Amino acid sequence: MDVEREVCELLRPFGITEKYIGVSQLAIALQLLLENPENIHAVQKRIYMVIAERFCVGWKTIERNIRTLSAAAWRADPQQLESLAQYTLTKRPTAVQFMEILLRCIRKKLV
Repeated sequence: MDVEREVCELLRPFGITEKYIGVSQLAIALQLLLENPENIHAVQKRIYMVIAERFCVGWKTIERNIRTLSAAAWRADPQQLESLAQYTLTKRPTAVQFMEILLRCIRKKLV
């Protein structure tokens, strides 16, 4: 499965395209989570730091880029994001919540 393509398809309805550097970083994060679901319990160490190393930036940059995607999706269509989440969102999802929402959508396509 091409995770980056799936991520782009999920984010396009929110007006989020590859112009955001975080899209490719988010795709890598989701790939790491698909490979090892336990990574969700140590996101900074097992996700952000791994991706940061690939992009030669700090882990906080990766977290910020994913948080930016979450904020853009929330601003564009909070109801659609809530529909993807399948639970009530009273505020913008955190970066980890956003990854979990998209991960669940991608896993559904795998079944």
